[in-house]
Amino acid sequence: WLKSCTVPAMFAGRAARLPPEVNRILYVRNLPYKITNVELYDIFGKYGSVRQIRKGSEAETKGTAFVIYDDIYDAKSAMEQLSGFNVAGRYLVLLYYNPAKMAVKMDTERRREELALLRKKVQCGRQIDWVELMCGVFMVVIFLTSSLVLGSCVGVGRGSWRNGGSRGGRS
Repeated sequence: WLKSCTVPAMFAGRAARLPPEVNRILYVRNLPYKITNVELYDIFGKYGSVRQIRKGSEAETKGTAFVIYDDIYDAKSAMEQLSGFNVAGRYLVLLYYNPAKMAVKMDTERRREELALLRKKVQCGRQIDWVELMCGVFMVVIFLTSSLVLGSCVGVGRGSWRNGGSRGGRS
């Protein structure tokens, strides 16, 4: 009896098991910078109910967007139909959102920022150390100069610098 049962056409693609990378969130690249949210909803809404679209607005995220569908099969359909789709002379690049990959990317960005901060600290540290070193050298020069000047007038230690000095006390 079950062998003669047919699956309606609208559910035929949903019976297959989906690959693990497929999810409801699509990452879209190579969008025209001037594309509006309404245009994005028009393009991606044809393939199912869109929950949210987040368009990149910063310099490094312009031309990208996250499209979140209510249903994973709608996202899969949009991915299949819109990969390489031409929008205003630009061919769209669609990827499934991969949280692990994004976490690695964010971790890499965080490490770059920490490295830049450490480099800045090291540079500042080198400058501060250089200043401290110069101050130290200056203080030593002043001390030696004053010792020599004072030593030429007054005996230094047990002997006198002026007389060639002896350490023994009596000459």
